[in-house]
Amino acid sequence: MKKAVSLWLLIMMLPFASANAAFDLPGSLTEIGDQAFQNVTSLSSLIIPDTVTCIGASAFAGCSNLDEITISSSVTTIGEGAFSGCGEALLIHATPDSAASAYAKSHFLDYQAATTYRALVVGQTYTGTSMALEGPANDMRAVQLCLSAMQATPWQVTSASNLTANSFLARVSSVFASADEDDVSLLYYAGHGRRDGSLVGRDNVSVTPQMLKSAFDQIPGRKIIIVDACYSGQLISEEETGSQTAASTSSKRLLKTEDPSAETQDLNEGAAQFVSAFQSAFRLRTRGALNSDGYYVITAALPNQQSAEGTITSGGVSRVMGIFSFSFCMGCGYNGVTYASAPLSADTSGDGVVSFQEAFSYAAATASSYNPNQTASAWPTGCTWFAPFRP
Repeated sequence: MKKAVSLWLLIMMLPFASANAAFDLPGSLTEIGDQAFQNVTSLSSLIIPDTVTCIGASAFAGCSNLDEITISSSVTTIGEGAFSGCGEALLIHATPDSAASAYAKSHFLDYQAATTYRALVVGQTYTGTSMALEGPANDMRAVQLCLSAMQATPWQVTSASNLTANSFLARVSSVFASADEDDVSLLYYAGHGRRDGSLVGRDNVSVTPQMLKSAFDQIPGRKIIIVDACYSGQLISEEETGSQTAASTSSKRLLKTEDPSAETQDLNEGAAQFVSAFQSAFRLRTRGALNSDGYYVITAALPNQQSAEGTITSGGVSRVMGIFSFSFCMGCGYNGVTYASAPLSADTSGDGVVSFQEAFSYAAATASSYNPNQTASAWPTGCTWFAPFRP
């Protein structure tokens, strides 16, 4: 539904328009005044013509179904609260170094400004060593396909396996070498981890949280780090960084009290507590601060917890996968066992996209339902404004 009308007539019509309405603003428009579209809930998308130089305060406040707006570089002023109360899925299309992109950054709004989405997906299988894991190869493939299927956030995915510690850090630097401040860079890691939060290279050498952060500090823009590893909560733990996530704080009573040094023990005795989709053979995945601006981090387990993998059966197909990795993909609309699209299960708001918080909440709850001794955590908490997973 598109109509070219005067601004006055448009505003008069919008409250009576059907849901998900899209309109063209008149080309002669130079300013969108204060509260011009306030509480117009029928508005879903809008393109601001390049004749407009100013968007007033609260201009689109309360437009709860506004999912997408394009703002050209001609706009030099955006008033306070211009997009407060808009839908969680709001995506601002802007140009680099513009008032719109600056406003989005400072007001925690998702935006694209010639944005490139890059992902490095690492599955450490340690083939031919005593540390061998089966699941990470399938985790890597599932996450690669999941991200590659997204259209509105077109991820450029690089996959790697069996990296030494040095080659892991080198790959991080090379994959994200071209990133700028408007880009999004994502690392997904499945493999061994240690109690101090270190990730483990194929050569059994540690990549410490400090080394990982040092590497990513060189990369501008928004950075997402998702780690399916035992003790991975150390990456954002209170002990390492002086800040504790809400998930970690509320789950301390659930920490295992057994000696977690038995890192390769079989979990057959506890298999009955898992849903029937998982078979009885579980292997613990032992793999060990990034809670600062620009970082979005999800860890599969708390600092004192281990992360499990198991045989998952779906649609007559069985694969060994990390419980958390399988849950993450399912939440984002991809079945990592059957390699097929699935419902967007994490989209609890029903807006057709998966925010950082939704991806975390679904994966955490689903993984925990399979393994009550595994509790995911995230930084920052409650992040509904950033939706990097858009089909």
